[in-house]
Amino acid sequence: MSFRQKIFVASTLVVVLLAAITGIVAVVSGQKRLTRGIEADFRRAPTILRERLQKKYGAFRAQVDAWAEDKRYASWLARASAADAPAGRLASADLKAAHDGLGEVLYSSWNQFRVTNDRGVLLYDVADPDALGRDLSSDAAVQRALSGDEVLRVRADGAAPLLEMARAVTIEGDVRGVLIAGDSLEPIRAELESALRARVGIEAGGSGDGSVHTLERDGATWLKAQVSIPGLRPGEVIGRATLERSLSAELRPLERDLVRAMGLGSAAGLAVAVILSLLLARALAAPVGKLATATTEIGHGNFDHRVDIASRDELGLLGRAFNQMAAGLKQRVFFESALRRYLAAPVVEQLIRDPSKLQLGGEKREVSILFFDVAGFTSLAEELPADELVALVNRYLDELVAAIFKYDGTFDKFIGDAVMAFWGAPLEQNDHAARACRAATEMQHAFGRFVDQHADARIRALRGRVGLHTGVAALGNLGSTYIMNYTAMGDTVNVASRLEGINKLYGTSICASEETVARAGWPKARELDLVRVRGRQKPLRIFELFGAGETPPPDALGAYAEGLSHLRARRFADALAAFERASAWGDGACAGVMAVRAAALAADPPPPDWDGAHNLITK
Repeated sequence: MSFRQKIFVASTLVVVLLAAITGIVAVVSGQKRLTRGIEADFRRAPTILRERLQKKYGAFRAQVDAWAEDKRYASWLARASAADAPAGRLASADLKAAHDGLGEVLYSSWNQFRVTNDRGVLLYDVADPDALGRDLSSDAAVQRALSGDEVLRVRADGAAPLLEMARAVTIEGDVRGVLIAGDSLEPIRAELESALRARVGIEAGGSGDGSVHTLERDGATWLKAQVSIPGLRPGEVIGRATLERSLSAELRPLERDLVRAMGLGSAAGLAVAVILSLLLARALAAPVGKLATATTEIGHGNFDHRVDIASRDELGLLGRAFNQMAAGLKQRVFFESALRRYLAAPVVEQLIRDPSKLQLGGEKREVSILFFDVAGFTSLAEELPADELVALVNRYLDELVAAIFKYDGTFDKFIGDAVMAFWGAPLEQNDHAARACRAATEMQHAFGRFVDQHADARIRALRGRVGLHTGVAALGNLGSTYIMNYTAMGDTVNVASRLEGINKLYGTSICASEETVARAGWPKARELDLVRVRGRQKPLRIFELFGAGETPPPDALGAYAEGLSHLRARRFADALAAFERASAWGDGACAGVMAVRAAALAADPPPPDWDGAHNLITK
C-alpha cells in the first residue's frame, strides 16, 4: 500500500470514526432529551386526573342538589326516612312504596346509580331494581356520606375499575338519604393516554411516588412510573395509575434521521478526505521518502548519512531528531566496538545498558591482575618461519582470550607471546579474585590442549606460566590522541608480573600471592614460599594454584608444608629431609628446589635476624 493510499485510508477511517462518534453522541443526547420529556409528561398525570375527576364529581354534585329541590324525590325519600317513622322503624310497605315511586321518576346517566334512605337501607338500584331493603350502612362510602362527607373513590368492579361518588341528600336541613353514582373510568383513562402518549392502567388500591424507571420488554426499552390518583381532600389518595411509554419507539424516527444525516455527512467527509489526502500526501511524500532512504543507509551501517528537511513543522523536527539519532548510533557503535576489544560480551552489554558503571577517566580500585607467558617460546620463535610463528601465536592467543572473557575479564594487552588481563574493572566485580583464579586454570588447560594437538615436539614442549596478584591499581585510558588503551598500572601489576616469572624458579604453572588466594577463597592451593621480589622490601607469601586433577598426593603436600615449617624455624637439616620426602612421594619440581635451598642454608646459615624470606635477584 502506497503512502498516498495509507493517508486516504487513514482519512476515511477518521471521517467514519467521527461520524460514528457523532451518531453515538446524538443518540445518547436524544435518549436523554426524550427521557426528560417523558418524565415531564408523567409529572402532569396527577393534575390531569384531578381536573377530570373534579369535573366528574361536579356533575354528580349538581344532580344531588337537583334531587334535593325536586319535590317528587323529596316526598319518596321522606316516605322512607327512618327519622320520621315511629321509633325509627320503617314498615315494609313504606320502603316498597318509596322504591316504586322512585322507579317511576328516577332518571340517571350514570353506569351505576343507587339510592339509600337516611339509615343506609337500599331503596333503589338502577342495575338491579329488585334489590330492595339491602343494608348498605356498613359501606364506608355510605357512612361517610351520611356523616356529611363528599365521597369520591375508585372501586374494583370486575376487570375495569369504577369511579364511585357518594353524597347525602339534604332536604330542609335534614339528611334524607344518600345517592351513590358509579361511572366507568375508561374515558378518563383514554384521555390520559392520549394526553401523555402512554399506556395507562388504573388500580383501585395502592399509591405511587411518580419516580420513573427503565425496563426492558420484548426487546424494547420502556419508561414506567406509578402516580397516585388524588381524591377530593388535600393529600387524599383513592387509587393508582401506572404509566408506560416506549422509549425505543420514539427513538426510531430520530435514529432514522440520524442515519440519513450520517450517510450524507460521511459522503461529504469522504470527498474532503480524498482532497486532503492528495494534498497531504504531496506535502509529506518527499520528506518521508528522505527519511526512508536515510533509514536504509543507517541499516547498512552508513552512520554518516544525514537527512535534509528544511521545514519547521513536525517533519523538520523529526528530521533533526533522526540526524541526532544517527550521530548517537555512530558513537554507540564506536563505543561498543572499542569495548569489545578488551571486554567480554556480557560485560559490554551491561555497560551499554548502564554507562554510569564505566569509569575510564582514571581511578584507583582493587583488582586482580593476571600475566600469562609461554616457557620455551623464544627458542621456538628463532626456528619457525615467520608466517607459521604468527599463525601459531594467534591460535593459542584466541584460546587464552576466550578463557579471559569466559569469566568476564578485561583484556589489557598482548606482550609478544604473553597476555595481560585483570578483573574488577571497569565493571565492579566483588568476586574478581575468584574469577581470575578460574580463568588462570582454564587458560592452562586450554594451552595444554592446544600444544598436545601438535605433532611437532618443539611445540609440545611449550609450557604456560601464570602469575596472579590482587591489590589496588591505577586504572584508566592511557595513550596518545591517536591511540589509547584501557590499562592497569602500579605495584600490583609489577608484583603479578614477578609472580609469573617465579614459576620458572619453582617449576610451577600458576603462582599466586597470598592476597589473591585469600580474597578468592581458592581451595586447591598450597603455600610455596616467602619471597622478597625485586623492588619491594616487604616479604610476599606465594602459593601454587592447582586446577582439577592436578593436586600432588596428600603425603607429598604434608611433607612440603613440614619442610617450610622447619626451614623458617632454622631447622635446615629437618627441612632438607622433609623436602626430599616430598619429592620422593611425587611432589613437583618445587620440592627439589626447596631441598637444594635447605642444604645450602644448612651449610651456610643466614644471620640471626633472617625473616625466612628468600630474596629474588632477577625480575
